[in-house]
Amino acid sequence: MMLPNATEFSIGMDVEHGFYRHVDVPDHVHYIVAFFVLVIGTVGVTGNALVMYAFSCDKKLRTPPNFFIMNLAISDFLMAITQSPIFFVNSLYKGWIFGEAGCKIYAFCGALFGITSMINLLAISIDRYIVITKPLQSIGWTSAKRTCLIIALVWVYSLAWSLAPLLGWSSYIPEGLMTSCTWDYVTSTPANKSYTLMLCCFVFFIPLGTISYCYLCMFLAIRHASR
Repeated sequence: MMLPNATEFSIGMDVEHGFYRHVDVPDHVHYIVAFFVLVIGTVGVTGNALVMYAFSCDKKLRTPPNFFIMNLAISDFLMAITQSPIFFVNSLYKGWIFGEAGCKIYAFCGALFGITSMINLLAISIDRYIVITKPLQSIGWTSAKRTCLIIALVWVYSLAWSLAPLLGWSSYIPEGLMTSCTWDYVTSTPANKSYTLMLCCFVFFIPLGTISYCYLCMFLAIRHASR
């Protein structure tokens, strides 16, 4: 069965609604992208599902530090299962086929689960930093209640950034080969510029800097202890 021509679909929607754009690339480019998306998505879903299964079966793994690992597995699993199949299908059709609402939902899920994974890595690094460099203070730190509260804050923080484009601060649009969607970092408007700048600072650069600092301090503390 032949696939519909998504090029005609996307051009028609562009004229009528101004939402879709067409990127003229050879068909094999889309198929190569589809192959890699399928492989990465399958590995992501399978690997994280196994982590969640192990956590649910072995009670010895249910310790407060491992709650962060479980939360990371959940966010990565949801990221893979909500993004890869849609990306794969769009690549086969050589264009976005799920409409404007589908694009926004897809991009929202990608933002929510992606930011959650990043901020969860930040929480893991801070938790390990306290345990390794301040062992006496960590006695009252690693409790199940405190860990669950931190995980809840991670999700709330990520949800706030993900909802912003739906509420008017920037927007979600098709990107790249027009087979996936993300926030609008292309259109030059004050809202788009400010959102992109703030998102990069508070979701990427500051967390990355904090993570790097924590692991550097842990490395130095372990080397000092070993000496």
